[in-house]
Amino acid sequence: MKSAACLLLLAMAGSCLPSCRVTYFFMGGEDSMPSDVWAAINKNEKAKQIFDYSDGLAMVRHIEKDNDSFYVVQVQNFYTGESVYLWMSEGLSEVKEMDATAFEKFKHCQH
Repeated sequence: MKSAACLLLLAMAGSCLPSCRVTYFFMGGEDSMPSDVWAAINKNEKAKQIFDYSDGLAMVRHIEKDNDSFYVVQVQNFYTGESVYLWMSEGLSEVKEMDATAFEKFKHCQH
C-alpha cells in the first residue's frame, strides 16, 4: 500500500514539472549579442527597426521541448516598451513572428 501511494505521488509530481527546459538564456543589446543570433533577428523587419531606430534589448532563450530545440526571442524597444516576439529554428535559418501569448508559454520552462 505504501509503495502504491509513493508511485501515485511521483506520477502527480511528474505531471507538474514543465515539459520544456531552457538550456541557454541571454539578455542584452546589439553590442553584446552573439553574431548568429543578431543576424537571425535582423531577418525580421520589425525587430530590425527596433534596433535601428531606438535602443533595443533582446531576451533570447534556447528551448528544448519534446525532442526538439529552438529559440524564442523578445526584442523590446527600451523607451516605449513595444515588443516583437520571434521563434527561430535551431540553426537560426528560419525566423517567424509569434504573438505574446505563445511567447509567454515558454517563460515557465525549467531553467
